[in-house]
Amino acid sequence: MTDTREAFDGLTQAFNKHDRPAIADGYSQQVIVSSPDGTFEGREAATAYVDDFLDAFPDLTVNVWSKITSGDLVCDEWTLTGTNTGPLSLPDGSTLPATGKRVEVRGCDIAVMEDGHVISHRMYFDNADLFRQLGMAS
Repeated sequence: MTDTREAFDGLTQAFNKHDRPAIADGYSQQVIVSSPDGTFEGREAATAYVDDFLDAFPDLTVNVWSKITSGDLVCDEWTLTGTNTGPLSLPDGSTLPATGKRVEVRGCDIAVMEDGHVISHRMYFDNADLFRQLGMAS
């Protein structure tokens, strides 16, 4: 059996390597991902959401600076950085063309693990700050 912290750290490492098969493997088939952009149910929808960010920010990385683990629950605080060189799907269904702008966004993940896979992943970050950095708002 995989340790809860080890499993979630593996998902973070896969994200930083842009290893899409490993990201998908980190999620259970029935995962529910919630973020400021919406709720994504099931592995396919969850990985499509992550893929969209990786396509929009090919150099995207997450730097985790605080970690808490309690049983099957993990909480990570992080800073996400990357350059927007691809189109980004927006919560309203429209698409933002690449801006070429570099972003730095702070946030937090809270995840519940089961048998080495994420079954619930709640991402908290300030979409207004992200959009401001992309030049969408002042």
